[in-house]
Amino acid sequence: MIFSRLFVVGNFVAEFNKPSDEFEDANGFPKPAPTDKIVLYCKAGMRSASAAAYLTQIGYRDVSNYAGFIDWFGRG
Repeated sequence: MIFSRLFVVGNFVAEFNKPSDEFEDANGFPKPAPTDKIVLYCKAGMRSASAAAYLTQIGYRDVSNYAGFIDWFGRG
């Protein structure tokens, strides 16, 4: 399944530290498993790079960061 969710920078870590049921209640979709593909992006790529590093640090294995909208659209 594909889900899209905008996270405010300050809330990102808090959201991913929630238990799965709380995450789903707050976001309307299941918390991604550590093996799920996660693609992150932001306007310039700096915030999404920090988020990608954090997810990798806590055990997510398939995390991609598109370095800003220009990179996102360039990859199709």
